[in-house]
Amino acid sequence: MEFSKEKIDKFATTVNIELTPSQQVQFAKDLKEMTQWIDSLPTVDIEKNEPLLTLSSETNKLSEDIPEKPIGVRSALQNAPKHDGAYFHVPNITVKPEKNTNLIVDK
Repeated sequence: MEFSKEKIDKFATTVNIELTPSQQVQFAKDLKEMTQWIDSLPTVDIEKNEPLLTLSSETNKLSEDIPEKPIGVRSALQNAPKHDGAYFHVPNITVKPEKNTNLIVDK
């Protein structure tokens, strides 16, 4: 599958990123490699493989869940740089995009 400059531009606009021309070329190449790999999956012989429940043979070593006495609001807030006595105050990290706010994505 080929990815045209227009498709790359539309994708970048949709996800609100800016790509330089060299990044667009590399991105198109990477997408092509990924789709080729995905397209090759049906040809993989999986008949001899047992189904997996997890991707790792490691087992989780979980500690016992022991209830403890809650520390309370005052103790929780005592070292907080900013609070109002009931809640932590944290900086707002939500940023509204300056452009590309009316995106239309093909179905």
